[in-house]
Amino acid sequence: MSRTTTKVSISLPTELLAAADQLLTREGEGRSATIARVLQAAVQAARDAKIDAEYERAFPNGPSEAEQAAVRSRSNAAYRSVHGPRR
Repeated sequence: MSRTTTKVSISLPTELLAAADQLLTREGEGRSATIARVLQAAVQAARDAKIDAEYERAFPNGPSEAEQAAVRSRSNAAYRSVHGPRR
């Protein structure tokens, strides 16, 4: 699958760009790839934070004991279906 890209021109503080080049760039990775990778991680973190906030609003006291027990039970059943009984 090919990705479409958009060229952008941004202004960054010189010190920030130098730190990003030094600390974030992986070997063989260009600046555009570094910025895209870091921006993608920031977008994913923002999405995760939004989901966490929605969960906190829906369940301000966290899952109930019954919900936790049901999840443990399903998790154990799923494990056994793949690995057999625990020893």
